[in-house]
Amino acid sequence: MSEQFTLETASELYSTTFQMEYQANERLANTMMERHGTSGTSLHIPVIDNLEMTEQGFSPSNMPISNPAKRDVICEQKNFTLKSVVGYGEKTLFAYDEIQAYAKTHAQAIARFQDKVKIDAILNDPTLPVDTAYTNIPVTIGAVTGVSEAKLSAALAALEAQGVDVRDESCSLWLPAILISQMYNDDKVVNFFYNNNKPLANNEFPSYLGTSIRKLPNQSAGINYIPFTAGTTDLYKIPVVHEDSSIMSY
Repeated sequence: MSEQFTLETASELYSTTFQMEYQANERLANTMMERHGTSGTSLHIPVIDNLEMTEQGFSPSNMPISNPAKRDVICEQKNFTLKSVVGYGEKTLFAYDEIQAYAKTHAQAIARFQDKVKIDAILNDPTLPVDTAYTNIPVTIGAVTGVSEAKLSAALAALEAQGVDVRDESCSLWLPAILISQMYNDDKVVNFFYNNNKPLANNEFPSYLGTSIRKLPNQSAGINYIPFTAGTTDLYKIPVVHEDSSIMSY
C-alpha cells in the first residue's frame, strides 16, 4: 500500500510551487487624461489654439468675432490581448490558490502595459521628434549630477513659460527607481526646510515641488520601464509630463 499524502508533503509542495515572481504593477495611474467607453478604430480629439480678449470700448456696436484655430488630433485605437490556460491537472489540489496567482499575474501584466502605452506615447512614438518637440534640460544644470531639484525646477519653469499650470501635482516626474538615490544626494531634497515629506526616514517620496514622483522599475521587472541607452553609464531621458498633454482611450 502506498504512503499517504502527508500534510508536510502538501506544505512543501505549496511553498515551492506558489512562490510569486517579483513583478512591477502600474506606476503611472492618473498621469494622463482618460476617455472610457469609446468605440471604433480612432478617437478624434479637438485641440483649440489660444484665444485672447480685445478691448472694444463702450460704443453700441457688434462685437468682432474671433475665429479660433482648431486642430484634429487622432488617438488611434488598438486591441491587445493576454491569454493563458490552466491545465486539467491544476484544477485539483490548491486550485483556488493557483487560480488566484494566475489572476494576480494577469492583472499586473495589464497594469504594466497601460504604463508602457503612456511611456511609448511620450518617448518612443516615431512621429514625435523628441529632440525638437520637447524642451530638454541639460544634464549640466545644477550642482548635483543626475536628477536634482535644480533640473526639476528648470523643467517646471519651462512648462510654466509655455502657459502650463504646474500646481497641485498636475505634472508628474517619471523617474527610473534606480536613479532615486540621485535625488537623495541633493541637500535641498532631503532638507526639512525644502521638503517636509521626510523621504529618507519614511522611504516615501510621493511628490516634490508640487510634482508627483512616479518611480518606475527596470526591464527585469516588466515592460513599464523608461528606455535608455546602455553603456558604461546608462543614459535616460526622464520626462516631466502634464496630465493634459496626452489622452488615453478605452
